[in-house]
Amino acid sequence: MARSDFYISLGFDQALTDFPAPAFEQSVDIAGLRREPPSLVDRYGVPVPRSDDGDEEESLARTNMAHDWLLRLETQLREFIDERMTRAFGADWPKRRLPNGMYEEWQEKKRKAKEAGGRDWPLIAYADFTDYERVMCRTDNWREIFAPFFGRPESVRESFQRLYPIRLDTMHARPVTQDDELLLYVETRRLVKVIIGRRD
Repeated sequence: MARSDFYISLGFDQALTDFPAPAFEQSVDIAGLRREPPSLVDRYGVPVPRSDDGDEEESLARTNMAHDWLLRLETQLREFIDERMTRAFGADWPKRRLPNGMYEEWQEKKRKAKEAGGRDWPLIAYADFTDYERVMCRTDNWREIFAPFFGRPESVRESFQRLYPIRLDTMHARPVTQDDELLLYVETRRLVKVIIGRRD
């Protein structure tokens, strides 16, 4: 309820999601926002039994979809930031263009991951979700790189502010609501549209 109130305070129109779950699900299906289960599940069944609670199952399905969208969004954001910053400042841009302390944080995460046997990913792969906004909205980065894409830094900050609670719930196996789903769809679509539409 607190999150719904938060969305309303940001101008969210609850009439967009305020109908019974079956009607909401039908509209999502008509819009083509669902995907079929993997063939492994079709062949052998689900590895964990489904809940007898229909509302819980609906929530889990929304949470899984939210995770998929957020994973894809983060992948696109990392590629976009790294591509733009590398083009402007060279491959070692993180040493000179990250907010204070962030370079060391990313390096430490990378070191720990490698010690644990992890693959050697590019440094930006160790960014937290909240880091993207900080990198893009850093004054010099914004002025020299990202302003032409997004116009106002508030535009980027507001999107991340709206997405962050949904991302937290998604990553910590908490239910995602219909309001969350619609807000997530709108914000991720808006960000990705800018990123993909202005790649050249």
